[in-house]
Amino acid sequence: MNENHKPAELYPKYNTIEYTLSNQQQQQQLGNISRTTSATGYTAPRDGNNGQLNLPPVFLFVVDTQVDMEELTAIKESISMSLSILPPQALVGLITFDRDVTIYVMVNTLLIDTYIFHGLTAPSTKTIQRHLQVELLMTGMTQTYGQVTPSPTGNKFLRPLIECEMYLQEILLGLEPKNRPVHKDKRPLRASGTALSIAISLLELCYPKNTGSGRVFTFLGGPCSYGPGMVVDDDLINSIRSHHDIDTNNCPYLKKTTRFYENLAKSACGNGHVVDLFACSVNQVGLYEMKSFAKYTGGHMVMCEAFNSPQFITSYQRLFSLDEQGNLEMAFNATVEVKTSRELKVDNVLSPFVSCNESSHIVAGFELNDKYINMLTIPCLTPRTNIYMNFEVVASEPSTNQDNKCYIQFITHYQQLSGSPKVRVTTVSRGMADPQRENGIVLRYFDQETAAVLTARMALDKSEEAFIDESDVLRYVDRKLIRLSERFAIFSNNDRETCVFQDSFSLYPQFMFHFRRSQFIQLFNNSPDQTTFYKCMLNRENVTECLTMIQPVLRRYSISSTEAVLLDTLSIQPDCLLLLDTYFVVLIYSGKTIVAWKEEKYHERNEYAHIKELLNRPIQDVQEILSQRSIYPQYTETQEGVAAVRYPSCLACTGTESTYTHTYILFKSEMMSSFYPVQINIGKGHNTCHQLQKHTLWVAVSVLLRGTSRVPMFTAEDGVGVRLLSSSSAHHKYYNGLLLKLCHTFHLFFLFGTLELNMFTQVPRFNECIRSSWCEDAVGVGARESSAPPPEPLSPQGGWCWA
Repeated sequence: MNENHKPAELYPKYNTIEYTLSNQQQQQQLGNISRTTSATGYTAPRDGNNGQLNLPPVFLFVVDTQVDMEELTAIKESISMSLSILPPQALVGLITFDRDVTIYVMVNTLLIDTYIFHGLTAPSTKTIQRHLQVELLMTGMTQTYGQVTPSPTGNKFLRPLIECEMYLQEILLGLEPKNRPVHKDKRPLRASGTALSIAISLLELCYPKNTGSGRVFTFLGGPCSYGPGMVVDDDLINSIRSHHDIDTNNCPYLKKTTRFYENLAKSACGNGHVVDLFACSVNQVGLYEMKSFAKYTGGHMVMCEAFNSPQFITSYQRLFSLDEQGNLEMAFNATVEVKTSRELKVDNVLSPFVSCNESSHIVAGFELNDKYINMLTIPCLTPRTNIYMNFEVVASEPSTNQDNKCYIQFITHYQQLSGSPKVRVTTVSRGMADPQRENGIVLRYFDQETAAVLTARMALDKSEEAFIDESDVLRYVDRKLIRLSERFAIFSNNDRETCVFQDSFSLYPQFMFHFRRSQFIQLFNNSPDQTTFYKCMLNRENVTECLTMIQPVLRRYSISSTEAVLLDTLSIQPDCLLLLDTYFVVLIYSGKTIVAWKEEKYHERNEYAHIKELLNRPIQDVQEILSQRSIYPQYTETQEGVAAVRYPSCLACTGTESTYTHTYILFKSEMMSSFYPVQINIGKGHNTCHQLQKHTLWVAVSVLLRGTSRVPMFTAEDGVGVRLLSSSSAHHKYYNGLLLKLCHTFHLFFLFGTLELNMFTQVPRFNECIRSSWCEDAVGVGARESSAPPPEPLSPQGGWCWA
């Protein structure tokens, strides 16, 4: 080392250095005493951070067999795909469950050997050890990593993939749904809680703390209705809990079930194990109660309607993404430690992980809990993992720092899937400024996008506290915005028209405007499972993706240009295409003129090549979005007059340029797969669901804010229609109650979509389903369709040929 050959640490442009520690370096640097476990004198590698044995990782698959054959086939194909990607030295196991829990022996025998536990009670760890006769994994095999050699007393439930892959594939091939007879008024019995308890206990017995890492892939096809962790019982009369039931404390299983899963999650996290949840069902499966697994273990959470849907298949495949060197983008047993200069203290930490309950002088808070720590335990680490840390500037003594700079260092220890320990050190320097005296510096370097995401995460964290409701969270967001406006906005007192923000702050109020109206705050018409999934993704994704969740992106494509437009119904034009990206849903909407052009097949003619290019532009952008997103969104192509038009029709919920006095809702039986049912109380204490499967039934409700108090009833050609006129402009719950009463009165089974009630505006082709003069005055209703004019062809020179 000399002036011309310096180590990378001395170059300012290298703020992140990653070290790969060998076994000898670990022993010299950290003083760990390794143990020789093989005849050749091989020293079992230990993690340099906590003296942990670097054994091969364990992948345990927990499969719900109370699904139909198509769903189970998709699960088996996904598991087979993952087996082809996992390293050969990885240990694998299989557990299936319905009413009972079945553990498969991974030793190839003439007959498939299994152990079955009844799902009514979750056996203790000692009971499982006594029945299964399992022992610590490190005492049952020679620990030569990459060449795992089993000993005669090896574990028979978790075996190296290189030994049992063909046998496991045979088991998966013969796996069939459990066709237990189920009464028509009953739910299938699922012992999901017992299965998870046994899986976590099995990993704890074979892979206790500081001996390795493991993952539990849980495939859930419905709610737990049997044994511990029960979300709802098997009687269909009793519906699964909703947000209203949670608010009114009308959930008989909620507290006990949540506590049960939280204890399991803490046990798994303490041993460095990860629990991933794949919930694929049109009904709720209990993610609200199981959210502790994502919080404590850092496991993935995927929610969609079916296991054979692209959302699950692609999301599961991306969990096994490979880096440039061909290694899986997975890291286990990570710890993140923060060190700062004396000017800073760690004030708050928000992350989907728990702390190590360790603190030091760099922690500002007196309360030592998950928010006031300087070290995090992360059982699973991915390239998309992000953590929010808030630092406090302290001035306990005069500072000798003339540059007003502070230094922050992040030290991350983790173990790769190959077993090699890594240490990544990131050191950054940031300037400090006093907003009272140096307001210009703050204005110059303020990152409003990051600030909006952090405010949203802090609001969600506050919503998890006890005795905090929706109004309290809204007031918290409003107070943050008011304080920011008082400090950095330019305005005259009592004159809102004069309020002006600097460019670096101009978008922050807009983000908060949309966040207040997003599904994170407005829980109406979202199930608890949906809300849990949305919050989990907002706490995990990067700033760009989180901004898309808060404020959806809307692009408009025309022949002449592609531009981003406002989230307003005025953005819908007949000769344009719209691309709506809400992170969870990606949709392409075609105007009626575009639809007419496609029906006439203008895009297939050479003289209209620009029409083909116009139709391909949003599809190319969609492919780019779908290829980069970790959770595959729901992709839909729609046009004016079809069911999925409810998505672009919701733009008026956030539009500020136009005001509508009518709200229409259309429901059809073909849309039931995309909607979550709400059971209506009919009769004496009984909940009856009138399924709309035998015939097409349209239900149309128009809420007129300035109307009269009449509730007329009229019929249509295809079914029944209702028009509600009310003089009240109360909140959404008021209209929800009126609609429920209507459904109760007319014995209708009402279906709500995935958006708020007042988000549905001006549904096209309303006059084709409802024939009534009551709708003549409605906006956009009753207008006759005219044939779209043909597009302008290209000129011979390749330019536009305008008439």
